Amino acid sequence: DVESRGLGDVYKRQGAQLAGNYIIEKGYQNIGYFASENLMSNFNERRRGFREVLGNAGIKVANDHFYFISPTNLDPKGLDLRKLGSPLPDAIFCEDDYIAIRLIKAAQKEGIRVPEDLAVMGFDDIFEGTLISPELSTIHVPIDQIARQALTQLQGQLGTDKWNPQKTLVATTLMKRESV
Repeated sequence: DVESRGLGDVYKRQGAQLAGNYIIEKGYQNIGYFASENLMSNFNERRRGFREVLGNAGIKVANDHFYFISPTNLDPKGLDLRKLGSPLPDAIFCEDDYIAIRLIKAAQKEGIRVPEDLAVMGFDDIFEGTLISPELSTIHVPIDQIARQALTQLQGQLGTDKWNPQKTLVATTLMKRESV
């Protein structure tokens, strides 16, 4: 619930739930997950939200379809899809767009067509996701709006010592593009 959890956790979980629902709505059941090899609380919340949605649909990511990868390395050379096992899942959710872009580039190098052979979903809606082909389906996080809300909170605290903190939920949105 919003009161007991940080608002950042709520939007991260909510965005992953949007992604999971979209992948399920597109008919995918054999689903994989690319997780960051670095432990980060925001990625843990994405993982939690995605698992909740899949669990509610009776779908589970198989252990051999749950992968750990560097969230900052964009070079597809270090990502050998043949080593991920066979067959690959039909769709993969990535904890961030950099991971998703790397996956798409690696798949294309191996002759795997996106989304025909492998659907790829990202999270963050970075600009680079629109520069690749196919363009990346992702979750948009309204950073500008979040920053404005934070600034409003700070300004309120500066104006009085009786300021009561406010919690604001800024929802994420699904960006439907060609990779799913």
